[in-house]
Amino acid sequence: MAMKTGIELIAEKQKRNTKKGWTPEHDAQHTRFELTQAAIYYAVTGVVVALNAFKSDEEIQDAVASEHAWPFREPFKFDRDVIENLVNAGALIADEINRLQRLSQSEANNE
Repeated sequence: MAMKTGIELIAEKQKRNTKKGWTPEHDAQHTRFELTQAAIYYAVTGVVVALNAFKSDEEIQDAVASEHAWPFREPFKFDRDVIENLVNAGALIADEINRLQRLSQSEANNE
């Protein structure tokens, strides 16, 4: 069985997220770069997990937490799997890019 690429893993994550209701319409509500902020949080968590795999979940969250880092009301749930954290980050970045492109296209259509 061939190993999936990062792009394939991210695309699969986006499909799962859409089924959870995180659609383009939902993403459009996040106008203050919350998707990017969440992506950064996941990416940093992936690095902390990779470099400090021996630490408890609480220590990992403390290592990446800051007062304004996690932009959503739902609590942050990370994974001890470095790749899963990076896939989450990649999916959020792709969603933010898509949101910005839709916004740009909408603005161009209104000119």
